[in-house]
Amino acid sequence: MVVAAGREGLFSAIRALRDLVERELHSYGHANPPTDAAHVEQLRALQLGIDELDVMWEQLDAQSHHLAVERERYAELFAFAPDAYVVTDGKGTIREANLAAVDLLYRAGSYLAGKPLAAMVVLRHRKRFRDLLGAIETGTVRCSWRGLIRRGDGEETEVELTIGRLRDGTQLCWLLRPI
Repeated sequence: MVVAAGREGLFSAIRALRDLVERELHSYGHANPPTDAAHVEQLRALQLGIDELDVMWEQLDAQSHHLAVERERYAELFAFAPDAYVVTDGKGTIREANLAAVDLLYRAGSYLAGKPLAAMVVLRHRKRFRDLLGAIETGTVRCSWRGLIRRGDGEETEVELTIGRLRDGTQLCWLLRPI
């Protein structure tokens, strides 16, 4: 993982700098008294800064771990939610679908990703569906629609869709409930 390698690289660089400063400070031991007190003081200030970086690094690492756990928790909650959820971009192209949506649409999750949700809507209902999508694009925050979808097995199923715009403004969250 690139982020992990970057983090470990930064951590290694901080450790190498710490070792360099400590070697330099030890070179001014009792056998070799410092001739430049200002230089020694700068090294001690640098060592203190590195100590502070270590503390911040540990806090950042703990936060990173916490966020990873929360991300996994969210992914699990989304995947196993009892209702069918689909996340699309603003144009209605599917980005994510949970297991209930995969079951309802009767299509593999890998098939759904990148497909327009409109393609699942029965042809005679698509204009109404696209009108709804247009309304949400123009600023409506949340709305509902009832219509027919065609499942992967060819069966038509009446559903109620509730659509909400996510906070980032570029994605839509769809709740699909069979009627």
